[in-house]
Amino acid sequence: MQPWQEPELEEVRSRHASFAEKELVAGSAASDGLSREQWRACAGFGVLGGCLEKKYGGSGLPLTHLVATYEGLGYGCNQGGLIFGLCSQVLSLQMTLQVTASPQLKERYLPDMIAGKLIGAHAITERGAGSDAFSIQTTARHKGECFRLDGSKAYVTAAPDADLALVFARTSEEPGPFCLTAFLVDLGWEGVSRGEVFNKSGLKGIEMGELHFDGVSIPMDHVVGAEGGGVGILTESTGWERALLPSTLLGPMQRSIDSCTAWAREREQFGRPIGAFQQVSAKIANMVMRHQICRQTVYDMAERLQQSATVHPLTQQGAIVKLFVTETAIQVQLDALQIMGVRGYLEESTVQQDLKDSLAGTLWSGTSETLRNTIARFSGLPTANS
Repeated sequence: MQPWQEPELEEVRSRHASFAEKELVAGSAASDGLSREQWRACAGFGVLGGCLEKKYGGSGLPLTHLVATYEGLGYGCNQGGLIFGLCSQVLSLQMTLQVTASPQLKERYLPDMIAGKLIGAHAITERGAGSDAFSIQTTARHKGECFRLDGSKAYVTAAPDADLALVFARTSEEPGPFCLTAFLVDLGWEGVSRGEVFNKSGLKGIEMGELHFDGVSIPMDHVVGAEGGGVGILTESTGWERALLPSTLLGPMQRSIDSCTAWAREREQFGRPIGAFQQVSAKIANMVMRHQICRQTVYDMAERLQQSATVHPLTQQGAIVKLFVTETAIQVQLDALQIMGVRGYLEESTVQQDLKDSLAGTLWSGTSETLRNTIARFSGLPTANS
Protein backbone atom coordinates (compact mmCIF):
# COMPACT_ATOMS: atom_id res chain seq x y z
CA MET A 1 0.00 0.00 0.00
CA GLN A 2 1.32 3.44 -0.95
CA PRO A 3 1.28 6.16 1.74
CA TRP A 4 -1.51 8.13 0.10
CA GLN A 5 -3.71 5.00 0.00
CA GLU A 6 -3.86 4.59 3.78
CA PRO A 7 -7.49 4.69 5.02
CA GLU A 8 -6.55 7.18 7.74
CA LEU A 9 -5.24 9.65 5.17
CA GLU A 10 -8.26 9.14 2.93
CA GLU A 11 -10.41 10.10 5.93
CA VAL A 12 -8.31 13.25 6.43
CA ARG A 13 -8.69 14.21 2.75
CA SER A 14 -12.44 13.56 2.77
CA ARG A 15 -13.02 15.47 6.00
CA HIS A 16 -11.12 18.53 4.81
CA ALA A 17 -12.74 18.43 1.37
CA SER A 18 -16.17 18.48 3.04
CA PHE A 19 -15.09 21.33 5.30
CA ALA A 20 -13.82 23.36 2.33
CA GLU A 21 -16.98 22.74 0.33
CA LYS A 22 -19.17 23.92 3.18
CA GLU A 23 -17.11 26.70 4.74
CA LEU A 24 -14.85 28.06 2.00
CA VAL A 25 -16.55 27.62 -1.35
CA ALA A 26 -18.97 30.44 -0.55
CA GLY A 27 -16.09 32.91 -0.70
CA SER A 28 -15.40 34.59 -4.01
CA ALA A 29 -12.37 33.10 -5.76
CA ALA A 30 -12.37 36.18 -7.98
CA SER A 31 -11.65 38.46 -5.02
CA ASP A 32 -8.09 39.23 -3.97
CA GLY A 33 -9.04 40.16 -0.41
CA LEU A 34 -8.31 37.83 2.48
CA SER A 35 -11.28 36.74 4.59
CA ARG A 36 -10.12 36.62 8.20
CA GLU A 37 -13.37 34.85 9.01
CA GLN A 38 -12.40 32.00 6.69
CA TRP A 39 -8.82 32.06 7.98
CA ARG A 40 -10.05 31.68 11.57
CA ALA A 41 -12.48 28.95 10.52
CA CYS A 42 -9.60 27.00 9.00
CA ALA A 43 -7.54 27.49 12.13
CA GLY A 44 -10.42 26.27 14.25
CA PHE A 45 -10.62 23.15 12.11
CA GLY A 46 -6.94 22.45 12.81
CA VAL A 47 -5.58 23.39 9.40
CA LEU A 48 -2.76 25.53 10.81
CA GLY A 49 -1.54 23.23 13.53
CA GLY A 50 -1.85 19.60 12.52
CA CYS A 51 1.86 18.84 12.36
CA LEU A 52 3.11 21.35 14.91
CA GLU A 53 4.10 20.31 18.41
CA LYS A 54 1.31 19.95 20.95
CA LYS A 55 2.93 22.31 23.44
CA TYR A 56 2.33 25.16 20.97
CA GLY A 57 -1.26 24.20 20.23
CA GLY A 58 -0.63 21.79 17.38
CA SER A 59 -1.67 18.16 17.10
CA GLY A 60 1.74 16.58 16.52
CA LEU A 61 0.52 14.57 13.53
CA PRO A 62 2.81 13.08 10.85
CA LEU A 63 3.64 15.23 7.84
CA THR A 64 1.62 12.96 5.57
CA HIS A 65 -1.43 14.36 7.38
CA LEU A 66 -0.41 17.85 6.27
CA VAL A 67 -0.31 16.68 2.65
CA ALA A 68 -3.72 15.02 2.98
CA THR A 69 -5.13 18.13 4.67
CA TYR A 70 -4.19 20.50 1.87
CA GLU A 71 -5.01 17.97 -0.83
CA GLY A 72 -8.50 17.74 0.63
CA LEU A 73 -8.93 21.50 0.95
CA GLY A 74 -7.83 21.98 -2.66
CA TYR A 75 -10.30 19.38 -3.85
CA GLY A 76 -13.22 20.81 -1.88
CA CYS A 77 -13.04 24.35 -3.25
CA ASN A 78 -11.14 26.56 -5.68
CA GLN A 79 -9.97 29.09 -3.10
CA GLY A 80 -6.44 28.60 -4.34
CA GLY A 81 -4.99 31.78 -2.83
CA LEU A 82 -6.41 31.18 0.63
CA ILE A 83 -5.20 27.58 0.69
CA PHE A 84 -1.80 28.61 -0.63
CA GLY A 85 -1.51 31.29 2.06
CA LEU A 86 -2.46 28.91 4.86
CA CYS A 87 -0.03 26.22 3.75
CA SER A 88 2.74 28.75 3.16
CA GLN A 89 2.40 30.09 6.69
CA VAL A 90 2.58 26.58 8.15
CA LEU A 91 5.70 25.70 6.17
CA SER A 92 7.77 28.85 5.66
CA LEU A 93 7.02 30.36 9.08
CA GLN A 94 5.62 27.93 11.62
CA MET A 95 7.68 24.85 10.76
CA THR A 96 10.76 27.03 10.25
CA LEU A 97 10.32 28.76 13.60
CA GLN A 98 9.69 25.44 15.34
CA VAL A 99 13.03 24.16 14.02
CA THR A 100 15.19 27.31 14.24
CA ALA A 101 13.75 29.92 16.62
CA SER A 102 14.48 30.42 20.30
CA PRO A 103 12.08 28.89 22.87
CA GLN A 104 10.94 32.41 23.77
CA LEU A 105 9.97 33.33 20.21
CA LYS A 106 8.20 30.01 19.69
CA GLU A 107 6.22 30.32 22.89
CA ARG A 108 5.29 33.92 22.14
CA TYR A 109 4.13 33.57 18.54
CA LEU A 110 3.43 29.99 17.49
CA PRO A 111 0.28 29.44 19.60
CA ASP A 112 -1.42 32.55 18.19
CA MET A 113 -0.40 31.67 14.62
CA ILE A 114 -1.76 28.14 15.00
CA ALA A 115 -4.97 29.54 16.50
CA GLY A 116 -5.44 31.90 13.55
CA LYS A 117 -5.03 35.04 15.67
CA LEU A 118 -1.85 36.09 13.87
CA ILE A 119 -1.15 35.98 10.14
CA GLY A 120 2.48 35.73 9.07
CA ALA A 121 4.40 36.69 5.94
CA HIS A 122 7.72 35.56 4.50
CA ALA A 123 9.68 38.65 3.39
CA ILE A 124 12.81 37.98 1.35
CA THR A 125 12.03 39.29 -2.17
CA GLU A 126 12.74 42.88 -3.18
CA ARG A 127 12.07 44.68 -6.45
CA GLY A 128 15.75 44.26 -7.35
CA ALA A 129 16.38 40.92 -5.67
CA GLY A 130 14.59 37.64 -6.29
CA SER A 131 16.41 34.37 -6.76
CA ASP A 132 19.70 36.06 -5.85
CA ALA A 133 19.23 36.54 -2.10
CA PHE A 134 22.71 38.01 -1.71
CA SER A 135 21.66 41.07 -3.71
CA ILE A 136 19.04 42.23 -1.20
CA GLN A 137 19.43 45.84 -0.06
CA THR A 138 17.40 45.83 3.17
CA THR A 139 19.81 46.35 6.06
CA ALA A 140 19.84 45.78 9.80
CA ARG A 141 22.50 47.61 11.80
CA HIS A 142 23.34 47.42 15.48
CA LYS A 143 21.90 50.33 17.44
CA GLY A 144 22.44 49.97 21.16
CA GLU A 145 20.67 46.84 22.37
CA CYS A 146 18.63 46.56 19.15
CA PHE A 147 18.93 46.37 15.39
CA ARG A 148 17.77 49.22 13.14
CA LEU A 149 15.95 47.81 10.10
CA ASP A 150 15.74 49.84 6.89
CA GLY A 151 14.55 48.86 3.42
CA SER A 152 11.62 47.44 1.49
CA LYS A 153 10.27 44.05 0.50
CA ALA A 154 8.06 43.43 -2.53
CA TYR A 155 5.74 40.70 -3.84
CA VAL A 156 5.13 39.46 -0.29
CA THR A 157 2.16 37.12 0.08
CA ALA A 158 -0.26 38.37 2.77
CA ALA A 159 1.66 41.65 3.22
CA PRO A 160 -1.51 43.79 3.33
CA ASP A 161 -3.02 41.65 6.11
CA ALA A 162 -0.09 40.10 7.97
CA ASP A 163 0.58 40.77 11.64
CA LEU A 164 4.21 39.66 11.61
CA ALA A 165 6.87 38.75 9.08
CA LEU A 166 10.04 36.72 8.81
CA VAL A 167 12.30 39.39 7.31
CA PHE A 168 15.74 38.80 5.83
CA ALA A 169 18.20 41.69 5.96
CA ARG A 170 21.87 42.36 5.29
CA THR A 171 23.81 42.67 8.56
CA SER A 172 27.27 42.74 6.98
CA GLU A 173 28.74 44.20 3.82
CA GLU A 174 31.33 41.44 3.73
CA PRO A 175 30.71 38.98 0.86
CA GLY A 176 29.95 35.39 1.69
CA PRO A 177 27.25 33.24 3.27
CA PHE A 178 27.18 35.04 6.63
CA CYS A 179 26.03 38.49 5.50
CA LEU A 180 22.29 37.88 6.04
CA THR A 181 20.23 37.60 9.21
CA ALA A 182 16.58 36.61 9.72
CA PHE A 183 14.31 38.60 12.04
CA LEU A 184 10.77 38.04 13.26
CA VAL A 185 9.20 41.48 12.91
CA ASP A 186 5.92 42.62 14.44
CA LEU A 187 4.31 44.64 11.67
CA GLY A 188 2.65 46.88 14.23
CA TRP A 189 6.00 48.31 15.33
CA GLU A 190 6.82 51.95 14.66
CA GLY A 191 8.49 52.47 11.31
CA VAL A 192 6.68 49.65 9.50
CA SER A 193 4.36 50.62 6.65
CA ARG A 194 2.65 48.82 3.79
CA GLY A 195 3.08 49.83 0.19
CA GLU A 196 1.63 48.87 -3.16
CA VAL A 197 -0.83 45.99 -3.41
CA PHE A 198 -0.26 43.97 -6.57
CA ASN A 199 -3.13 42.75 -8.74
CA LYS A 200 -2.39 39.07 -9.36
CA SER A 201 -4.03 37.06 -12.14
CA GLY A 202 -4.21 33.93 -9.98
CA LEU A 203 -4.14 32.75 -6.38
CA LYS A 204 -7.01 35.04 -5.53
CA GLY A 205 -8.17 35.13 -1.94
CA ILE A 206 -4.92 36.42 -0.49
CA GLU A 207 -3.22 39.65 -1.46
CA MET A 208 0.39 40.34 -2.33
CA GLY A 209 2.09 43.62 -1.50
CA GLU A 210 5.04 45.62 -0.26
CA LEU A 211 6.45 46.13 3.23
CA HIS A 212 8.56 49.18 4.10
CA PHE A 213 10.89 49.50 7.08
CA ASP A 214 12.11 52.93 8.14
CA GLY A 215 14.35 52.75 11.19
CA VAL A 216 12.40 49.90 12.77
CA SER A 217 13.89 48.98 16.13
CA ILE A 218 14.16 45.20 16.48
CA PRO A 219 15.01 43.66 19.87
CA MET A 220 17.93 41.26 19.89
CA ASP A 221 15.65 38.42 20.98
CA HIS A 222 13.77 38.67 17.65
CA VAL A 223 16.74 37.38 15.70
CA VAL A 224 15.81 33.95 14.34
CA GLY A 225 18.72 31.60 14.72
CA ALA A 226 21.88 33.67 15.04
CA GLU A 227 23.23 36.86 13.52
CA GLY A 228 24.75 35.97 10.16
CA GLY A 229 22.73 32.78 9.95
CA GLY A 230 20.10 34.08 7.54
CA VAL A 231 21.12 31.83 4.66
CA GLY A 232 20.53 28.76 6.80
CA ILE A 233 17.11 30.05 7.88
CA LEU A 234 16.24 30.85 4.26
CA THR A 235 17.28 27.36 3.18
CA GLU A 236 15.07 25.93 5.90
CA SER A 237 12.00 28.03 5.07
CA THR A 238 12.16 27.65 1.30
CA GLY A 239 13.06 23.97 1.74
CA TRP A 240 9.82 23.30 3.59
CA GLU A 241 7.83 25.12 0.91
CA ARG A 242 9.51 23.37 -2.00
CA ALA A 243 8.98 19.96 -0.43
CA LEU A 244 5.38 20.19 0.74
CA LEU A 245 3.64 23.30 -0.61
CA PRO A 246 2.95 21.36 -3.86
CA SER A 247 0.37 19.53 -1.70
CA THR A 248 -1.98 22.40 -2.54
CA LEU A 249 -1.90 21.43 -6.23
CA LEU A 250 -2.97 17.81 -5.77
CA GLY A 251 -6.62 18.50 -4.96
CA PRO A 252 -7.27 20.82 -7.92
CA MET A 253 -5.70 18.25 -10.24
CA GLN A 254 -8.05 15.53 -8.98
CA ARG A 255 -11.01 17.90 -9.17
CA SER A 256 -10.20 18.66 -12.81
CA ILE A 257 -9.87 14.96 -13.60
CA ASP A 258 -13.28 14.25 -12.07
CA SER A 259 -14.90 17.18 -13.90
CA CYS A 260 -13.38 16.23 -17.25
CA THR A 261 -14.35 12.57 -16.87
CA ALA A 262 -17.95 13.51 -16.12
CA TRP A 263 -18.02 15.99 -19.01
CA ALA A 264 -16.50 13.46 -21.43
CA ARG A 265 -19.33 11.04 -20.62
CA GLU A 266 -22.04 13.70 -20.92
CA ARG A 267 -20.93 15.85 -23.85
CA GLU A 268 -21.82 14.40 -27.26
CA GLN A 269 -20.33 15.33 -30.63
CA PHE A 270 -20.67 13.50 -33.94
CA GLY A 271 -23.29 11.22 -32.40
CA ARG A 272 -21.35 9.88 -29.38
CA PRO A 273 -19.81 11.02 -26.09
CA ILE A 274 -16.51 12.81 -26.58
CA GLY A 275 -14.90 10.37 -24.12
CA ALA A 276 -15.24 7.71 -26.81
CA PHE A 277 -12.70 9.56 -28.94
CA GLN A 278 -9.15 8.48 -28.25
CA GLN A 279 -7.81 12.02 -28.39
CA VAL A 280 -9.99 12.88 -25.38
CA SER A 281 -9.65 9.62 -23.48
CA ALA A 282 -5.86 9.72 -23.90
CA LYS A 283 -5.74 13.21 -22.40
CA ILE A 284 -7.71 12.05 -19.37
CA ALA A 285 -5.52 8.97 -19.03
CA ASN A 286 -2.44 11.21 -19.05
CA MET A 287 -4.04 13.47 -16.43
CA VAL A 288 -4.69 10.48 -14.16
CA MET A 289 -1.17 9.15 -14.63
CA ARG A 290 0.46 12.52 -13.94
CA HIS A 291 -1.66 13.18 -10.88
CA GLN A 292 -0.91 9.79 -9.37
CA ILE A 293 2.85 10.24 -9.85
CA CYS A 294 2.66 13.71 -8.28
CA ARG A 295 0.71 12.31 -5.37
CA GLN A 296 3.24 9.57 -4.81
CA THR A 297 6.11 12.06 -5.05
CA VAL A 298 4.73 14.46 -2.42
CA TYR A 299 3.68 11.78 0.07
CA ASP A 300 7.06 10.07 -0.26
CA MET A 301 8.74 13.41 0.46
CA ALA A 302 6.59 13.91 3.54
CA GLU A 303 7.65 10.52 4.87
CA ARG A 304 11.32 11.30 4.25
CA LEU A 305 11.02 14.65 6.01
CA GLN A 306 9.35 12.96 8.96
CA GLN A 307 12.56 11.01 9.53
CA SER A 308 14.80 14.10 9.24
CA ALA A 309 15.29 16.80 11.86
CA THR A 310 15.74 19.42 9.14
CA VAL A 311 15.16 19.89 5.41
CA HIS A 312 18.83 20.67 4.67
CA PRO A 313 19.85 17.06 3.79
CA LEU A 314 16.91 16.88 1.37
CA THR A 315 17.57 20.09 -0.56
CA GLN A 316 17.93 18.39 -3.93
CA GLN A 317 14.94 16.12 -3.34
CA GLY A 318 12.79 19.11 -2.37
CA ALA A 319 13.79 20.91 -5.55
CA ILE A 320 12.84 17.86 -7.60
CA VAL A 321 9.43 17.59 -5.91
CA LYS A 322 8.61 21.24 -6.43
CA LEU A 323 9.83 21.35 -10.02
CA PHE A 324 8.07 18.18 -11.12
CA VAL A 325 4.73 18.73 -9.39
CA THR A 326 4.33 22.40 -10.30
CA GLU A 327 5.15 21.88 -13.97
CA THR A 328 2.98 18.76 -14.14
CA ALA A 329 0.04 20.59 -12.54
CA ILE A 330 0.12 23.14 -15.35
CA GLN A 331 -0.03 20.40 -17.97
CA VAL A 332 -2.96 18.71 -16.20
CA GLN A 333 -4.91 21.98 -16.07
CA LEU A 334 -4.09 22.77 -19.72
CA ASP A 335 -5.48 19.36 -20.69
CA ALA A 336 -8.57 20.04 -18.60
CA LEU A 337 -9.12 23.34 -20.39
CA GLN A 338 -8.80 21.65 -23.76
CA ILE A 339 -11.34 18.97 -22.83
CA MET A 340 -13.85 21.44 -21.38
CA GLY A 341 -13.51 23.70 -24.41
CA VAL A 342 -14.88 27.22 -24.37
CA ARG A 343 -16.85 26.49 -21.17
CA GLY A 344 -13.59 26.03 -19.34
CA TYR A 345 -12.37 29.41 -20.56
CA LEU A 346 -15.32 31.35 -19.14
CA GLU A 347 -14.60 33.58 -16.15
CA GLU A 348 -16.96 31.63 -13.89
CA SER A 349 -15.24 28.33 -14.67
CA THR A 350 -13.04 26.75 -12.00
CA VAL A 351 -10.89 25.32 -14.79
CA GLN A 352 -9.47 28.65 -15.93
CA GLN A 353 -8.95 29.71 -12.29
CA ASP A 354 -7.15 26.47 -11.41
CA LEU A 355 -4.93 26.94 -14.46
CA LYS A 356 -3.98 30.48 -13.44
CA ASP A 357 -3.34 29.31 -9.88
CA SER A 358 -1.09 26.50 -11.09
CA LEU A 359 1.00 28.89 -13.22
CA ALA A 360 2.27 30.55 -10.04
CA GLY A 361 3.83 27.26 -8.98
CA THR A 362 6.82 27.71 -11.25
CA LEU A 363 7.62 31.04 -9.54
CA TRP A 364 7.23 30.79 -5.75
CA SER A 365 10.11 29.47 -3.59
CA GLY A 366 12.46 29.42 -6.54
CA THR A 367 11.70 29.51 -10.24
CA SER A 368 11.89 26.33 -12.29
CA GLU A 369 15.15 27.56 -13.77
CA THR A 370 16.66 28.11 -10.30
CA LEU A 371 15.53 24.66 -9.20
CA ARG A 372 17.14 23.03 -12.22
CA ASN A 373 20.40 24.77 -11.27
CA THR A 374 20.04 23.39 -7.72
CA ILE A 375 19.43 19.87 -8.98
CA ALA A 376 22.41 20.12 -11.31
CA ARG A 377 24.67 21.47 -8.58
CA PHE A 378 23.79 18.66 -6.19
CA SER A 379 24.42 16.22 -9.02
CA GLY A 380 28.03 17.41 -9.20
CA LEU A 381 27.76 19.71 -12.22
CA PRO A 382 29.36 23.17 -12.28
CA THR A 383 26.96 26.13 -12.21
CA ALA A 384 27.34 29.80 -12.99
CA ASN A 385 28.11 30.68 -9.37
CA SER A 386 30.23 27.61 -8.58
